Amino acid sequence: PFLFGVIPVVIATFYFNLSSQDTMMAVRSRNLSSTLQINGRQAVVMGATSGIGEACALRLAEAGYSVTAIGRDMKRGEAIVEAMKATGGSGHHDFISCDAFGLKNIEKCAADIINKKKGIIDVLVMSQGMATIQGFTPTDDGNDQKLTLHYWGRMAMITQLLPALRASSDARVVSILSGGVHSAFAGYQKDPELKNTYSIKNAADTAGFYNDLGLDALAHQKENKNILFVHAAPGFVNTNWGTEMPWY
Repeated sequence: PFLFGVIPVVIATFYFNLSSQDTMMAVRSRNLSSTLQINGRQAVVMGATSGIGEACALRLAEAGYSVTAIGRDMKRGEAIVEAMKATGGSGHHDFISCDAFGLKNIEKCAADIINKKKGIIDVLVMSQGMATIQGFTPTDDGNDQKLTLHYWGRMAMITQLLPALRASSDARVVSILSGGVHSAFAGYQKDPELKNTYSIKNAADTAGFYNDLGLDALAHQKENKNILFVHAAPGFVNTNWGTEMPWY
């Protein structure tokens, strides 16, 4: 938990030392040099049993990827595997149950993924999340539940899967949350884990801000030259997002 608390401070310092022109040039260069070959490629989708994650898993399966779906509910997992098979794509699909509220669970899940994918992952999509009005709610690791789903757990999964992503000739990592939507969190240096200044707005700003910084920092590591990192914001969609609210 301490390491993940320090990461935003370090990458924020790094990020703000970059000029926007350098950042855009890097993005344009990567886009121009990227090619996408579908057949035989390996994909992993977290949050794949409902909503945007489910739609991504089905589309990747239809395109010919072999998709490993990640989620908590085994019955929903079995259903998404059958749905992916029904798309008519040429890949082989499976499901791994993982409670993404626990960083140790994510570590074990990542090891299982690497084993199933034989050490190579071409696409990693992460869409797990929750919408609540609860205050700071600690997980077993001591981190907030919402921030764990939206940031800590995502960075933990990426970090664990980096060797397999680097083994791909042209990998993609997509974090689906709120790119470009929320403000930067001004208190990242004094309270990076929001243990003292938690609010719904701060939680939303922090998750989006940290995703921007974390993915940008990873994209600038030379070891990740073959990986394209994306923080996407699809806006409101027709999913079960928000069903955790007390009035639902």
